[in-house]
Amino acid sequence: MGHKTTKAYFAYNDKIVSNHFSSIAGQTIDEVISQTYEISSGEARIYKHEKAFFLTEGQLEQVSSDQKDFAILMRKSFSPLTQQIQRWLLGYRIKTGFSIEKVYITGGTAGINNIENFLSEKIEAPVEHLKINSLETQN
Repeated sequence: MGHKTTKAYFAYNDKIVSNHFSSIAGQTIDEVISQTYEISSGEARIYKHEKAFFLTEGQLEQVSSDQKDFAILMRKSFSPLTQQIQRWLLGYRIKTGFSIEKVYITGGTAGINNIENFLSEKIEAPVEHLKINSLETQN
């Protein structure tokens, strides 16, 4: 989940069986925040990385009205991507006969607070950040 694009790779039996591309990514969120709050794109990008968040349905009822309004804005801006992911998951299930076991996310946009829970609820599959150990050269 990068700034300009989101890419998805679907694997089955240790082989990539499909890959997908979306133009809905971090820049989309920047533009929505910038236009809604009438701030520059740069300010919106900083806000996204430092303070933006997603909320699940249950969490919407536990926050202030301002937080709820922001969460709904985020949900609407990401709705085209969640719908695309749902279609990609359906295609995977048709192609392989199996449902996805887990979704791993990475990239700058994947760092938005609570995105794992939000996506997990929307696509009905477990979502977690991909953790990659740094590679060390051995002498």
